[in-house]
Amino acid sequence: DGMHVRPQALNIIQDALGGKNANVHVLRSALIAAGLIGVSMGTDLIKQSSWKTIMIETIKLLKNKQCFSLAKKVLEQLHIHGRCFTVANSLEFIAHVLGVGFNSSTSGGKRNS
Repeated sequence: DGMHVRPQALNIIQDALGGKNANVHVLRSALIAAGLIGVSMGTDLIKQSSWKTIMIETIKLLKNKQCFSLAKKVLEQLHIHGRCFTVANSLEFIAHVLGVGFNSSTSGGKRNS
């Protein structure tokens, strides 16, 4: 079932999405693979060190004309069907993409200036 190779595959996907790769076919293939692997891992996905980069880069691809529909589909697939992440456990990543800083040591999740 490939359970033992999923973390290594996510590391490769992280490199493909996080690099300066402008090849849309590589990006789309990485998104598809991330979605399939993520759903199969379920809630274990967010425990992977590569998940932060994958999540951030997937959100960034929502601005890419050639990848936005697939990025949206993959995020939906992971959130709804795979139950891999929630807004609560991914807020830090979302804030990073939006350029909003959150300090975990501040009470109540208040924004840093």
